Amino acid sequence: PPEAMPLVLEQLFVDAKKLKLVSMSSIVPNNIFENGPKSDETEDSKLETKASEEAIVPELFKHGLRISFEGSFFDTREFLLAAEKMPWKLHWQEIKFEVDEYPRARVDIELFTLSTSEAYIHVY
Repeated sequence: PPEAMPLVLEQLFVDAKKLKLVSMSSIVPNNIFENGPKSDETEDSKLETKASEEAIVPELFKHGLRISFEGSFFDTREFLLAAEKMPWKLHWQEIKFEVDEYPRARVDIELFTLSTSEAYIHVY
């Protein structure tokens, strides 16, 4: 459940003692089965879209967090491996790894999980 995410992150960062957390923010949850608007729709595709909108759309929400931290390449690697091995099934997506001063780097990453609940993940 989304409300468990702060505890999961705390557990993840407790084990990553060599990383320094810089910032963390929530990403608004979205239903991965909903289609966004299309600008190049034809009349036929508009009818298909209307029919599909009337169909029941399953609800599976992607909950994400943007996290920035500092650390070495190997410490970052260990962090990602630990995140993937957690029983909570955290996944990571976009990652930016930028070396400021060797061996220290700044890492910006999006972590996410899936849930049937739309509840917002709050991080402080």
